[in-house]
Amino acid sequence: MRRPLDGRCFADPSVSNPAAPLAIDMHVHVFNATDIPVKAFLENVMAKDSKYKRAVELIAPILERIGWDTAPTAKAELERLALAEQSIARCETEGLKAQIAQDRQAAYKAGRDSLISALNATPEFAPAARRNGKLGYSIRNAIASEIEDLPEDVLDYRKRLGRRQIYAQREIGAQGAIAFILQCFQYRYVNVFDYLDGYSGNAERSIDLMVCHMVDYDWPIAMGRQTATSFRDQNEVMGRISALTGGRVHSFAAFDPFKEVAFAKGLSRTSPLELLKEAVARHGCVGAKLYPPMGFAPYGNAKLQADNPKFWAQKWFRADLDTPDLGKRLDEALAKLYGWCVEQGVPVMAHTNVSLGPAGQFEELATAPYWGKALEKFKGLRVSFGHFGDTDIVGDRWFRRAEAYANLMHQEAGAPGEFAYADSAYFAESLSAPNNVRERLRELLLSTKTKGKAALAKRLMYGTDWEMLTILSDPYFEYLSKFVEIFDELAADPALSDQGKIADQFFGLNAATLLGLHRNEKTRLRLESFYARKGVRLPLWMHKLDQAEPKSA
Repeated sequence: MRRPLDGRCFADPSVSNPAAPLAIDMHVHVFNATDIPVKAFLENVMAKDSKYKRAVELIAPILERIGWDTAPTAKAELERLALAEQSIARCETEGLKAQIAQDRQAAYKAGRDSLISALNATPEFAPAARRNGKLGYSIRNAIASEIEDLPEDVLDYRKRLGRRQIYAQREIGAQGAIAFILQCFQYRYVNVFDYLDGYSGNAERSIDLMVCHMVDYDWPIAMGRQTATSFRDQNEVMGRISALTGGRVHSFAAFDPFKEVAFAKGLSRTSPLELLKEAVARHGCVGAKLYPPMGFAPYGNAKLQADNPKFWAQKWFRADLDTPDLGKRLDEALAKLYGWCVEQGVPVMAHTNVSLGPAGQFEELATAPYWGKALEKFKGLRVSFGHFGDTDIVGDRWFRRAEAYANLMHQEAGAPGEFAYADSAYFAESLSAPNNVRERLRELLLSTKTKGKAALAKRLMYGTDWEMLTILSDPYFEYLSKFVEIFDELAADPALSDQGKIADQFFGLNAATLLGLHRNEKTRLRLESFYARKGVRLPLWMHKLDQAEPKSA
């Protein structure tokens, strides 16, 4: 029998800290270009309100072609994972690091070279066209210059990015589009180990479990066209990464109700619900990821359509899906998902920032009132409100939206929102204005402190939204340490002294309760079975959780 996988070996102090309290990152992404519809996402989402929209429309098909041709597919990734497993099994840390560095540079170089070749072969981006074309010099030149100036070494490129807070803005320009596509050329497992290297050496907190989320945009914005790597293969790759890292990584599989409706109508061969069930049973998956800004409400779509029969009449949306009963069918698909999740103790995570949808009216579907309808109907549903309503935490808008979500959290058994939580993903101001972030969180923590088990101190979870944070360059790895400082100060606040171990709750215990990781809970039992099948020793996060204070709801 092979030696059990240890996840970079627990004795390696660069990625593990057995003495530190439990820490879980509830909001991470490691997907690459073959996992998403690149052209549709760039055109319909990233550049929909940008002055670069026409330029992106010219280059988006090229980016998708080279991304799907060049980024590692599931097959390529599984081959590299097999080699990495050999190093892990022998605790050959240096050999693994060498493989990661080699794969990181190879993927970046393949992306860089493909972008430069595509640029040189595209007449619309030739120097003369940039000067004289109808798009104007500045727009085309910005995109072309960004590609032409890419350094040969990936580490040099990361340094050059500087502190461009591209994803904190609604306006996505040339730098954002190119940075996004280059990130999407990378191996998923390389992204995982880059994360672990960056966030697991902190003296006070070391990330013991990163929860990765997959996304499915095929039907909302890509006319039902399947991505280069299928979702069944994506789930398999993430399961292998879960085993490779010794349980340091687990995922939420994507669920798109549009695709489920398409499957029921015979328009798609894939049922997202069946893939989710398979991922949970076989691949160590721990939840379902929803993305309402793509055009569906968490519940109440039938009423949406009744109020506006042309709600989904958009140029990027397939007409054969937009039938008079689409809203009803969406609610039925979501009801099947929620019913199964309640029965199996499987949590749902949803993007709740009013952003990254193909239309403003779609983005509004991420707001709290729509989730209120879902929680009212499906009591016992475990849900995480990703981004807690907004990423601009220091603004007044964030407080209003976060407060609306906090009002959906209740402590009574059987009440709507009994298992409603939220995460701190992409609160980028924690890097530039940590004092302001602390005060905003303090204000909301104080306003909910009388709610007992539904107080925000027992419902807010640590999350980063990594890969998006990588655009902030080197300082993004300060995200954990900044939040450690913020919560150390909040924990020392006399006004919050009755809220329990507030830092331990935020960084790990709240997430463990939402996920169902305590002894004899359904997710815990499934993971123990997964580890046994894969020859994985019980992970450090499990030992830390068992030694922590008793479960709180």
